[in-house]
Amino acid sequence: AENDLIGKYIQNIPSQDISVSFEKAIHSIKKNQTKEYFEYPMEIKKKTHYFEASLIPIFQSQIIVFIVDITQQKSTEKKLEIAKEKAIQADKLKTAFLANMSHEIRSPMNSILGFAELLEDGEITPDERLKYTSIIKTSGNHLMTLISDIIDISKIEAGQLAIKSNKCILQDLINDVFELFRARDEYKKKQSVLVLEQSVPPGKDVVTTDSIRLKQVLINLLGNSLKFTERGGIEFGYALMNNNGDELIQFFVKDTGRGISKKGKSLVLERFTQDPSYLDTFSEGTGLGLSISKELVELLGGKMWFNSKEGIGSQFYFTIPNH
Repeated sequence: AENDLIGKYIQNIPSQDISVSFEKAIHSIKKNQTKEYFEYPMEIKKKTHYFEASLIPIFQSQIIVFIVDITQQKSTEKKLEIAKEKAIQADKLKTAFLANMSHEIRSPMNSILGFAELLEDGEITPDERLKYTSIIKTSGNHLMTLISDIIDISKIEAGQLAIKSNKCILQDLINDVFELFRARDEYKKKQSVLVLEQSVPPGKDVVTTDSIRLKQVLINLLGNSLKFTERGGIEFGYALMNNNGDELIQFFVKDTGRGISKKGKSLVLERFTQDPSYLDTFSEGTGLGLSISKELVELLGGKMWFNSKEGIGSQFYFTIPNH
């Protein structure tokens, strides 16, 4: 950029705005005898560069001009501004989340306490007792999820969530998750079908990773699919992948549920956010499950992504290193 400027006269700079800026600066110097500074963009070799012009008065009404390329500085400032805006937005979301937590926690607690009192009534029927017990269990599980999410996101933000790697057999782990979901009451009440696919031969599925956190990610993703899939199927599993010579295990959870709206696609992996299209019918939840899952996958050395179409379904994928 320096070579593109050497030997050029200020008045030959093509932008009319820049010429006006120089004229104003020179007029101000002549009037006040003070230094003047201003910034301006310039197109050089089809790229926009930013410069800072410093005009300093010297003897006999002469002015010396320094021009510095500040393109890199402007780029850094822009990145910092974007980061600042994201931090402010995250803080606002967190504040809203914490304000909503009192309601989220009170609701299951009220159900637990209320139906526990009803169980003390000696005149209730066996069917009513089973119904009340089921509600208490569901509310208790919801409350545990809320508390676990709050603890996990706090640890992640503080950088204190430790990954404890151990050898595990993926087939056993994923079979445990499969049986867990088939036994859930909410699964039994729906007409969706849960399908497990494994394409890794026995003996090839032993990996060193944090099996507890890996299971947590799968449970979060399957829980979301189950929540939004009334009919059709939920398919999940894993397969061996090769990415530029690196062996990976790729997991997937696919469903034929409601899918994610266009607006929701940019939000669902962010903290404290949910798909705004479904807040009217699916108000329960912290908006943390998917963001926690994404961050856990990254701590495990992998990445997460998804495809989704509203009204058709969603497909979530994530990888972990195969070692």
